[in-house]
Amino acid sequence: MRATKFRGRRIARILLSALAAGAVICGGVTAPALAATSLPETTAPTQLPAGATTPPIPAPSGFVVAGPFAKWYSQAIATSYGPPIANQSCPSNLLCTQDFQNGTAFWQPTLDNSNPSAQGVLRTTPTGAKYFADGGYAALGLPLGEEVCTAPHGGCYQWFEKGITWWSPTTAAATVRTDGFQALYEQKNWAWGPMGYPLGDINCMGPGGGCYQWFQGGIVWSATSPGYFGSWVHGAIEAKFAQLGWAWGTLGYPHLEEMCGYGYTDGGCVQYFDNGQIVWSLATGASMIHGAIGWGWLRAGYYGGIGYPTGDEQCTAPNSGCYQWFQKGVYFWSAATGAHYVKGAIKSTYEGLGWSWGRLGYPTSDESGAWLGNEIRQDFEHGSITWTPYSGIKVIWR
Repeated sequence: MRATKFRGRRIARILLSALAAGAVICGGVTAPALAATSLPETTAPTQLPAGATTPPIPAPSGFVVAGPFAKWYSQAIATSYGPPIANQSCPSNLLCTQDFQNGTAFWQPTLDNSNPSAQGVLRTTPTGAKYFADGGYAALGLPLGEEVCTAPHGGCYQWFEKGITWWSPTTAAATVRTDGFQALYEQKNWAWGPMGYPLGDINCMGPGGGCYQWFQGGIVWSATSPGYFGSWVHGAIEAKFAQLGWAWGTLGYPHLEEMCGYGYTDGGCVQYFDNGQIVWSLATGASMIHGAIGWGWLRAGYYGGIGYPTGDEQCTAPNSGCYQWFQKGVYFWSAATGAHYVKGAIKSTYEGLGWSWGRLGYPTSDESGAWLGNEIRQDFEHGSITWTPYSGIKVIWR
């Protein structure tokens, strides 16, 4: 048991040393570097307390900085933290702290104290102030490095065991948690990527206990409790999702990231949700498709040549039916007939006869026969429309 803890803690220190060098790669993305400072060479007294590597540092206040805290305090950060205002305190064998004028240093005792290391959190910076305001060690665990201010646009961040707190001159300090959306945020290259800085902490008051978190470049949603990877919604699709009531609306939660390409030509994109999709193209903007019309379009509509939706579904047709316009056709649906599209010359004739409000009623099939090179036929509740290259359009009533 002791050997297992020993190896685990040595591995942890090795990983943190790699983080301090900015060399940890996760998912192909370089993680933000943890602060690291070279220690100046010093000449130690001839006699040191057993196990000590840095001599105790007395302070004018009468408090002593000793052990791992002395090593940390001897670095070029002492002026930032100011003099100690208390001696070291170790409330448990898992945590030691020492308070200074401008912050607190933390150290976790281990079975191997040959190279102990302390880290501090300043109370005078936005990231540090948020750490303490949110509950400090109890909420975010130990700091894994000092605050680093090399983020975009003069921003800063600090790593903790349970998340990273970010701040910029234009955004308040906010934390992206390891049990929240940190993995996705890392994949998108942190604040350097398209998501930008977080605009607030994770909020788990979505429908059914789901969670979401705002960023400069969109919102991440998860239908489950924290720990799920999450789906990023942004741009025109985000604006449409907002119009539809976010996850509280018709669509529910997003399931996947936005996908562009994959057969959606003309720069088109689609994002899937619990109860449908939002489809966008440069020519048409963003529209929702869902239900039978949505599945019909995904199955045959786009590839059948009717293009992207140009508006949302409307359910004002006869007998509580619905219809939706696309670039080159219209889908109609009723409970009795299902969803079918009309396009081309047949659509023009159907329109002239009053659509589903007219004598023909709703379409009961899609076009058929086109591959024969002769007659194209489409059936309706009260008749059919046919087209041939020789005789053109013909309406057959029944």
